[in-house]
Amino acid sequence: MKSYRFYILIFLTALTGVLLLESTKKKAINWFPSYASHDKIPYGSYVFHEILKRKTADGKLIENRIPPFELLMDSTLSGTFFFVNDQVYFGEDESEKLLDFVSR
Repeated sequence: MKSYRFYILIFLTALTGVLLLESTKKKAINWFPSYASHDKIPYGSYVFHEILKRKTADGKLIENRIPPFELLMDSTLSGTFFFVNDQVYFGEDESEKLLDFVSR
């Protein structure tokens, strides 16, 4: 009976040690490149987005989630398009719409 107590004590001590080490371990840093304006991770764009909002004229920054092709249907639209992403792909029609917008 004593040998079982010894092994149970060893097991509980080891389990307590593992739990203690895991609970005090520093949280791993997420290095995933994210371009979302709400991500505060090292490669997130939260700080960039906040600074851009403060530095634009009158704080006028419009965040757009509509594809440029649909947005450029409005011929009275003026301003600057700024794409924040690792890759941007435009089809032929969308490229033509953007070039027409730039030439205005």
